[in-house]
Amino acid sequence: MTFEVRELSMAFSEILGQDAPIALLQRTIQQHRLPSAYLFAGPHHIGKQKTAHALAQAVNCEKSGADACRNCNHCLQIENDEFPDYSVVRPQGQFVKISQIKQAIRWLQLRPDLGTHRILVIDEAERMNLESANAFLKTLEEPPPQTLIILLAEQPQQLLETIVSRCQLIRFHVLKQDHVQQILQKNEQLTPEQTQFLAYFSMGQVKRDWIEKIEFLMELRDSMIRFLDQLGITVMEEVFALIDKTGTKEGNWPYLLDFLEYWFRDLAWLLNGLDHQHLFNRDREEELQRMLPRWSQDRVREAHDLLTDTRIRIQQNANLPLALQSLWIQFRRKFAE
Repeated sequence: MTFEVRELSMAFSEILGQDAPIALLQRTIQQHRLPSAYLFAGPHHIGKQKTAHALAQAVNCEKSGADACRNCNHCLQIENDEFPDYSVVRPQGQFVKISQIKQAIRWLQLRPDLGTHRILVIDEAERMNLESANAFLKTLEEPPPQTLIILLAEQPQQLLETIVSRCQLIRFHVLKQDHVQQILQKNEQLTPEQTQFLAYFSMGQVKRDWIEKIEFLMELRDSMIRFLDQLGITVMEEVFALIDKTGTKEGNWPYLLDFLEYWFRDLAWLLNGLDHQHLFNRDREEELQRMLPRWSQDRVREAHDLLTDTRIRIQQNANLPLALQSLWIQFRRKFAE
C-alpha cells in the first residue's frame, strides 16, 4: 500500500508543540512590529514550514487578527499556493542556486498585489552556497518595504554570520511524543499499530518519508529483531538476501542500521535498569527481555562501535552490500552463542 502524505497548512492554533515560537509571532503581529526577516531554526519535520505558512496567512488575512481566519480569499489562496504575494524557494538539487536567489530578489522588489506584505520563505536556507548567500545579503541589509523574509534552517551555524545577524532568530524544538502521536492520528490511513510505531521512533519529529514507507519499515524491524535473536547460518543467508533485496537501494540502508542502533540502545537501557517507558521498542519488550541475558554492557558497546564504523565506511563510499554483509559476519562471529 502507498500512503499519500499531503502537507496541509494550518492556523497557529492548530500547530502542536511549538507554543513559545507561536506566542512570540502572535504578539509581534498584534503589536504591528514585524521585523524584515526571521530565521526559524530547528530540526526538520517539527513544524517550521507550517508555522511559516501560518504566519503568511495571519499577516495577509483580510480579517487582520493575530491568527489566520482560514476562510477569507487571501487565506484560501495561500492555502492553495495561489497567492501572488507568497513565494517559497527550495533547493534545486544540492544547493539553493544563485539563479533562484536572483529571481526571488526581483520578485521582492515588486509591491504587494493583494496582501499587506510580500512574504518570501527560503527552505533549507543553509544550503545557499557562498555565491547565493552573498547575493541575498544586500536584500537583507536593505529589505524592500512591505516585505517579510523567512529563512528555515536545521543548521543555522552553516549560514553566514552576517545573514544570521540580520534576522530575528526563533528556535523550534523537537516535539513531545504525545504531540507526535496526536499529529499522526489525524492520518486516517495509518492503523493504531503503525501510529504507535512511528511515535516510538519519531525522535520528536513527524517524518514524511517514514510515513510513506511505514509497511517496509515495520517489516524491516521485524527482520532485524529475528536475525539478532538467532544469528545462525540459515539466518545469515536470509540477511544477505535482505541486503540484496532492499538494503542496497538508495536511501534504505540507513534504516537497517538505525533499527539495530535503536535495539542496542534499548538493551543498554535495560541493562542499566532505566525506565521502560523510554524504550524505542516498547511494543517488543518481551523479545528485549529474552535477549538480555546474552548481552553485557561491553558487548552492547562493541556492537554499537561496529554499527558506527559501518555507517562511516559507507558514507566514505565503501562498497555498500559488502559493508553490510561484513557487519553481519562480525555480529555472528562475536555475538552468536
